[in-house]
Amino acid sequence: MVGVTFARLGTATAAIVAAGTMFLTGCTAATGGPAAATKTSTGTAPTAGPDASAPGSPATAGATAPEEAAWNTFTTSDGLATWQMPATWTATLQPAGAAQLNYYLTGPDTKVRLYFADNIEGVGGPGCIPGYKPAYPYQLLDHADVALPVTERTNPVGVSARVAYEAIQFPDHVFAGLGITQGLQNSDGTACEFGHFVLTATQANIIEFAAQYPATDGSWGDRSLATMEEAQAYMDTDEYKTAARILASLHLNDAPTGLDGVYTILENAECGIFDLSGQVLTVSAGTATITTPGQTLTGTAVENGGIWDVDVSGLQSTVVHLTGTVSGTKYRGSGNYAGIHVGGENGWTCDVPSFTATLR
Repeated sequence: MVGVTFARLGTATAAIVAAGTMFLTGCTAATGGPAAATKTSTGTAPTAGPDASAPGSPATAGATAPEEAAWNTFTTSDGLATWQMPATWTATLQPAGAAQLNYYLTGPDTKVRLYFADNIEGVGGPGCIPGYKPAYPYQLLDHADVALPVTERTNPVGVSARVAYEAIQFPDHVFAGLGITQGLQNSDGTACEFGHFVLTATQANIIEFAAQYPATDGSWGDRSLATMEEAQAYMDTDEYKTAARILASLHLNDAPTGLDGVYTILENAECGIFDLSGQVLTVSAGTATITTPGQTLTGTAVENGGIWDVDVSGLQSTVVHLTGTVSGTKYRGSGNYAGIHVGGENGWTCDVPSFTATLR
């Protein structure tokens, strides 16, 4: 990520910013991007590359970004998103929830973690509601626009995609949030929550990329502070500068072509003998495997006129045949599987009316 500039805003300009007008103060040019020697990882924690430098830093109010020995590129397992992070950080794939995939990004000596998810479902809501979910004074403390292909938002108030450090002054505390957004709750300088998600114009669809902080009850979320001054002071910490740089380095990619990738299978056959749902399909350069708790079936993946046939076999003469098409991050179709019972005397077979394999 090159040329990222963060602009800090004081209290006096907060209402103007919320209304959609930007006044930049105290901005300086960001440092250069990572060197060509930076290594790339896919779906796993990156390894350090020689002489790699950190991506563009949030140059705010004359503060200098922390120096890191190496920053490396990480690509999600579905290939749809890439970001840069220190070589000492790790990105760990989490169990799927209301999204296609989820990652936690953590460093060795930090109290912040970053959360990334794509293909999110069920976001949004009614927004601020007087008497039920009231709005309070809002400040945009720091921001940097990011070049992401997005679908325009009109509600909440749409803004360009940006890494935003925001704060809401509740009656007895301040909530501060750091993440990528493209919308403001209100245009009058008030808000009740942060909308750290983006409607992308890519196969990642709706994404979330934001910082999370530990609470006293063990949960993670936006940061709770006593005063707005504490929220502003956080911008001078190395922890903040590193997290902001990681967020600003996000790049969204075109969906991988062909069938290569690692998928989770969901199918609707109910034969009670062999269940493909939840099993892992891996395809690479024409070789296919399906991994189950009891065995790994191996075979081929062959394309013919846009139709992909997967044929694998394993123990007890177990065979699986899947046939279907690829669209974006999904492999869909029908198939069947068969095998021989443990006793070796009788066989079994099961038709799969439909299945969906989703890139992990």
